Amino acid sequence: MQPGRFGTPEFTPDFIRIMIVVALAHDTSSWKDIMETCDLPSGTYNSQWIVVDYQKAKEAVDDKLNQLPDGTVLVMEGAPGAEENEYGVFESRDMSDHVSQSGHYAGFNEAMLPTTRRHLGYDSPYPQDERYGVFQQLAPMVHNVATMYSVMQFNEPGNRGSIAPLNAEDGGADVKITNLATMKEKGGTWAYSGPPRVGGYEVDAKARRDEYVQQEMAYYFEAPQARPSWEFPLVLFVAQDQRMCVSKRCQPDFVTDPRELNASSPRVSMSMNGDDCHYLCVEEE
Repeated sequence: MQPGRFGTPEFTPDFIRIMIVVALAHDTSSWKDIMETCDLPSGTYNSQWIVVDYQKAKEAVDDKLNQLPDGTVLVMEGAPGAEENEYGVFESRDMSDHVSQSGHYAGFNEAMLPTTRRHLGYDSPYPQDERYGVFQQLAPMVHNVATMYSVMQFNEPGNRGSIAPLNAEDGGADVKITNLATMKEKGGTWAYSGPPRVGGYEVDAKARRDEYVQQEMAYYFEAPQARPSWEFPLVLFVAQDQRMCVSKRCQPDFVTDPRELNASSPRVSMSMNGDDCHYLCVEEE
């Protein structure tokens, strides 16, 4: 099948084409097959998708299996270009065994699979991204939503983010995370945007960041706008019932430094029940 079999790649927004794939696929293999015929390589460099079959993951957990079955986790990469076909190249690999052995899969803004790397002209071994070493060190400490957010929001003070001014004490500014409990009960995703809560982000640093945001708003919009809040609350996006839910009480612990976590850290699962979390849901009109 040629690209465009399930959509019009030249004119349909990329996120809509991906939604088409998710709606039509019934497992990771069919997701891969449809994606290759529905989507163009996204952007001007490599794109990577980590696809999880939550039904297989749930069955593995319920059956207390030590090994995820094949087809549970798939990594797929795409890159634009003139080779392979007029649209570029796609490559995929089943990573279920890797996740079973290591406990996680970490992706970066770097192509992993050999065909994709060769297509993009990489001449060095994978990985080159420095975050690889950070995640290798901290990933074993992650066992719930709270510790995952602590890791994703971690940054040493003074390190420069890709969207921050020089020497701003910013960290992960855009984080989305889900777990099996969230998918089973709500089919939702937790999201957070803002500065790191550990590693020295003090009040004066927040004030400098707010001042910078205000200046940028004034520059691009030619007039001061309503002061934006840099520290947004944790949000639970619930897609199945058209609601955006803001947690009011059961937020992850943003104060914990992930370097202080260990195997004996508390493994209390976070409840996703609305009555327990006391989240406020805003219905769409």
